[in-house]
Amino acid sequence: MINQIKPYFNLLRSDSQMVKDSFILTAANFITAFMTFVSNILIASILGPENFGVYRILVIAFGVTIPFLFDFGATITLTKYVAEFQSDKKKIGYLNRSFLISRLFVFLTLVALTLIFREQISVFLLHDASYARLIIPAALILSTAYFIVFQFIVLGYENFKLYGVTSIIGRFIFLLLIVPIVYYTKDLYQALLVYAFAFFVSYALTIRFLLRQNFLKVEERFSALKMFKSYSLPMHVFYSIGYIATSAVVILTPFFSVTAIGYFSWAFQFYGASTFISASVASMLLPKISKMVGKSQRTEGVLRKVMLLYAPLAIIGVIGTLLFSRIFISFIAPAYLPGLLVFEAVMVYGFLSGFGLIYVSYLTAKGDTKRVAILQLLLNALLLAIGFVSLRLI
Repeated sequence: MINQIKPYFNLLRSDSQMVKDSFILTAANFITAFMTFVSNILIASILGPENFGVYRILVIAFGVTIPFLFDFGATITLTKYVAEFQSDKKKIGYLNRSFLISRLFVFLTLVALTLIFREQISVFLLHDASYARLIIPAALILSTAYFIVFQFIVLGYENFKLYGVTSIIGRFIFLLLIVPIVYYTKDLYQALLVYAFAFFVSYALTIRFLLRQNFLKVEERFSALKMFKSYSLPMHVFYSIGYIATSAVVILTPFFSVTAIGYFSWAFQFYGASTFISASVASMLLPKISKMVGKSQRTEGVLRKVMLLYAPLAIIGVIGTLLFSRIFISFIAPAYLPGLLVFEAVMVYGFLSGFGLIYVSYLTAKGDTKRVAILQLLLNALLLAIGFVSLRLI
């Protein structure tokens, strides 16, 4: 037994920094995800389906969907090439400056258009021009999203501790401020302002470190446009598949009332919980299959065993969802009981889609990027279809 685990501990000792960095990122992601989940559940309980629907539509649209659509792969490019250029730091300043200037132009244009057409946007997203005043703080959220690129530059410098700490601080400030403000005022305008402020603080805390790195000092020029065409745009298209699920609230918005979207938004908070086990299994599977592929070993047997391991857990999750969802919602947030069918549909799909997530991890390890993209697109399309049909039926 000792001989079997000894190589594992030798590996940890040989690259202890990598293990430490992985732990920091994992812990930071877990803590921020947990605080986000708690804050959203509390906000939903206080605001009720209609106001929560309005809140989530604007936060997702202006804090996630639009910033990603017009990111054009800048964030992932900066992380990759800032890290890659560490051996030749003269290129980093020009890289950062090129992408930040072009990004600034794009975001200023987006914010200006948002403010100019706020009534039309309110009608399109919220089906009511009276919500136009809320587009103003939503535009502030959009402008704040410009600065998220700083965190990705920090990742390129491999300062994982700073990335984790600033992410946690942002979510903590948000949780600390949003609950009392929503509880005492129920004012969506102030809630959106708090969202923008908390995340701006999170991004701004990275600036001191970046200035110490002289991250904008131009010492050597190169073709940033060529990099944009050859790497940024292809990666943007590839990563856009994953954002279909994240933007599900916004995609469904034109077809349903804000109250219906409130039901879906509340249910979607628990979607991550239903995929937690499969995501953990997939994370375990990836390095194992990758190692076997490197040794030219057959991998189908391992995949079969993992699927069989997950199957009873998925079955228990589905049965538990169908048996106890009504009791759970009645206890936690009875105002969302009219959306029971949506909650059950999203949760059941989360457990069943776990098989797909595991297979995606398997294909990723084998380097089959084409099938990975197709399967991810299919999984996200199914989520949208299930959300659409369940909302139609309530």
